Amino acid sequence: MSMSEGEGITFDDWLKQRRTELDVTRDELSERLGFSLDLLRKLESGESRPSGQIAHLLADYFHIPAE
Repeated sequence: MSMSEGEGITFDDWLKQRRTELDVTRDELSERLGFSLDLLRKLESGESRPSGQIAHLLADYFHIPAE
């Protein structure tokens, strides 16, 4: 089954895709949100999952509704 058939997209893939769509570099995003570039790399590689605080910062930055 391919992703288009219902598996969905992983958080790390979504984050990379969204950042790229907005033409924001990793450096810019980590600086704007106040967390390390290393953390952003780990989030985008799937090595780490976002804490509640980081998820909230990303949701605010990307204008994701709370619900």
